[in-house]
Amino acid sequence: MTASDAASGVARIEVAVDGGGFEPYDGPVTAGGTDRHEVRYRAVDRAGNAEAARTISIPADISGPLTGNVAALATPTASYTAGWNSVLALNDGLDPANPPQAQLWGTWSGDHPATQWVRYDWPRPIRLTAAEIRFWADQPQGTGVGVAPPDSWELSYWDETAQEWAPVPDPSAAGTSTSQFNRMTFGPVTTSRLRATVHANGDGTQFSAVAATEWRVIADDPGTGPSDPAVAVTAEARCLAGSATLAVRAVNDHDGPVDVTLTTPYGTRSMTGVEPGRAAYQSFATRAGQVDAGAVTVRVTGDVDGEPTTRELVASYAGVSCGP
Repeated sequence: MTASDAASGVARIEVAVDGGGFEPYDGPVTAGGTDRHEVRYRAVDRAGNAEAARTISIPADISGPLTGNVAALATPTASYTAGWNSVLALNDGLDPANPPQAQLWGTWSGDHPATQWVRYDWPRPIRLTAAEIRFWADQPQGTGVGVAPPDSWELSYWDETAQEWAPVPDPSAAGTSTSQFNRMTFGPVTTSRLRATVHANGDGTQFSAVAATEWRVIADDPGTGPSDPAVAVTAEARCLAGSATLAVRAVNDHDGPVDVTLTTPYGTRSMTGVEPGRAAYQSFATRAGQVDAGAVTVRVTGDVDGEPTTRELVASYAGVSCGP
């Protein structure tokens, strides 16, 4: 970063990471771990005047395996948030016993809707298995005023295939306590969005508002790194001296040696220790002048993160006629 000042000149640039104090900037800013980070920066002139700090975000790295609470990696939004509250409080990782209003997501307003919702969006689909919310209230249930514990809440996830919201499968019962987290488990879903719909409590005439101090979401996700040995497979039927042959090639694009088994309608061939960049190749004789279109199966075994991993690939080929 650079700065300029037409008056007294720039004395220094300062940076602060994740709410820490400002420190002199002397090179690239390092933010440890894989979580999202907020970096504030400002210039200070020779007269000691500091400009208003600006902020940039360092996105979270969520490519690796994810376990436990992944709420901090998400972007929260809500159907409504009161001006003195903050939807960002839901995933700030804080759960004070007596939170100030700025550390609550709250919905008190002149309107009294029966439901409100909060939602998390992640940069990629994550395998989720549970969620838990701690609610906040300043009024008991049945009053229809202020902020009261809700009647219930439910979860839905964004179905990436159907491109629509769907209820999480097999949800467990979950309470609405304000003194502890209310946990709901469900059948695993892999999604980039999760929504909690909260059903407000009322007095039969109007509904109280709802509020929460924290919303955690639990993941058990394998990550997006290499999950199996990378191999490129091709299959081609050819003519050789009037007879059809089937040529199969599997090129090892993995970072270590692999064992390869080529299986075709005309035979099987296995090769061990195929080095990176090398190919397992076999031309299978069909003993026929014509071959119909078909497919071959290639079974590959190699080490991924120190564990033997096997995958199967299928490659199709076009038919060929070698007759006159």
